[in-house]
Amino acid sequence: MSAQQEFELFPGGALGATTNGPAIYVGDKTVLDIYLSATAVSGTSPTLDVQLQSSADGSVWINHTAFTQVTAAATELKSLANFGNFIRAVCTIGGSATPTVTFTLKGVKK
Repeated sequence: MSAQQEFELFPGGALGATTNGPAIYVGDKTVLDIYLSATAVSGTSPTLDVQLQSSADGSVWINHTAFTQVTAAATELKSLANFGNFIRAVCTIGGSATPTVTFTLKGVKK
């Protein structure tokens, strides 16, 4: 069994707009554990939706797994199987009055 490798899908900090994370190559792994840690929210009714996507080639993306919507400080773990060679996160911020969510999104290749 190969050693576990950590990686970042979102490096951490405050996000105030929707963004796609970088494509991470995970092709030789069978399980991924993805950790979401939100430490602060601000604005009026701020929300964070995190959708994990997978791809065979890094160009065509398919929705794979979604985290529970974040509205306050929270943590969540998702274990993934049956994904393509690449994974990325689509992070969507909602709310009004300049909503921001401070969070990290990290993974472990197993």
